[in-house]
Amino acid sequence: MAPLSQPATEAKVDTRPNKKQSNGLPAKPPPVKAHVPPAKKNWETKKPNQTQTQNKTVPEVRPYFPPSKASGGVPDPTAQYMAQSAILPTSLPEPRRILVVIDLNGTLLYRPNRKNPSRFVERPHTRQFLDYCLNTFCVAIWSSAKPDNVHKMANQLFTPEEHAKLVAIWGRDTLGLSPDDYNNRVQCYKRLSVMWADLARRLGQRWDQTNTVLVDDSSEKARSEPFNLIQLPEFEGNLAEQGFVLPQVHDFLNECAMQRDISSYIRAKRFAFKPEFVLGAPVQRYVQDFE
Repeated sequence: MAPLSQPATEAKVDTRPNKKQSNGLPAKPPPVKAHVPPAKKNWETKKPNQTQTQNKTVPEVRPYFPPSKASGGVPDPTAQYMAQSAILPTSLPEPRRILVVIDLNGTLLYRPNRKNPSRFVERPHTRQFLDYCLNTFCVAIWSSAKPDNVHKMANQLFTPEEHAKLVAIWGRDTLGLSPDDYNNRVQCYKRLSVMWADLARRLGQRWDQTNTVLVDDSSEKARSEPFNLIQLPEFEGNLAEQGFVLPQVHDFLNECAMQRDISSYIRAKRFAFKPEFVLGAPVQRYVQDFE
């Protein structure tokens, strides 16, 4: 299972961490202050969820609030997880079938109107990427959207045959949120340990930090297992985005499949998106390889 494509020139991987605590983890998000709208000027009129300027109207960005204690609060990785991920990474003699947990909105697609989940824009190469993953790895979908919306999106992305290959299609109801948090704009966390326990109970499959990858545009959602994350740039509907994002993720997944412990590998070499990345062969060849 050799990587499908290689960049024209090998780029140096930037291993410099983001701003972190002394233990190497991202700092916990500060408490979010309540939004206080600016005083209106004489020329201003305001519609719901919009802020106007003299020249244009832009959407108002609503803040996320930290989850309550009833929802588990803000998680940190366990000491056992950190110790395991600190082991020196080693390669396997051949690739293995790993668990790939994939987000939807911002990762594979963009919803211009979140109230209409059936209408969305797919990220370039989404279909080919999913086809490859389904035929190579064990795949689960995990979104923070409400279950009904998740299934509407999944029904458009996957055929009935592809649906049968998915080990899970999870939505907001699986994030352990309290009733109040479920219906409010709170920061969500995807605790992979919850999915591992469910797959072990339901399917008898053993998954853990050594053989799992979460593909998501949010690093904060992966806070409990930070070194199992492939974080890619948020997709905002630009079909001309540079860098062939999903082909780069494809290649990194192939690297992860060759590792004895994925968490130790990603801790040593995080996925680094390269905007200058080009395919080693024409795009048509990339598409054909997935057919």
